[in-house]
Amino acid sequence: MRRTPCFDGCADSTGGSPGNDGFAVRPGLFAVVALYILWALFVAPAYAAAQTVQDSGDPVLDRLIAAALEANPGVRAVAARIDGARAERLVATLDLVPRVTASGGYTRQRISGAAFPDFGDGRFPDQDVWEVGSQLRWELDAFGRVRNRIGGQGALVDAAEEDVEAARVRLAAAVATEYY
Repeated sequence: MRRTPCFDGCADSTGGSPGNDGFAVRPGLFAVVALYILWALFVAPAYAAAQTVQDSGDPVLDRLIAAALEANPGVRAVAARIDGARAERLVATLDLVPRVTASGGYTRQRISGAAFPDFGDGRFPDQDVWEVGSQLRWELDAFGRVRNRIGGQGALVDAAEEDVEAARVRLAAAVATEYY
């Protein structure tokens, strides 16, 4: 009998579910994977964006470069493209999960007594009509369209990050050229 890893507790001492020769996957594993995906989408790119141009060894030049990087709208515009690319990647990633849509409505209506003349005094009471609905939709990624789109959006994020670094280096080089 083959021993298999099990997450979040197992039904028997062999490490797997009874009669299961494969891996026993529990819901806790999905939470760990979801946290890793969120970290990879938001935290790791922040470290890359925090990289600075190498120190020149001259404190005056370093201060001038830092001031130019903070004040330059071109660098900020290129950096804003990273946020847009990350948002598009998140939208592409959310295509992997079910989409839930909820709707609701309220209508108050009064029916005219002229439509039903034989109804007592000809007045109907006001009617409150409430509507509530929900829809669950999940597209299965059988042919890899969504996964490929996520990969493409990830490549666009990487390209945007490289554009920011290139803009920072160009600006630092321009400041250093004028300084010397």
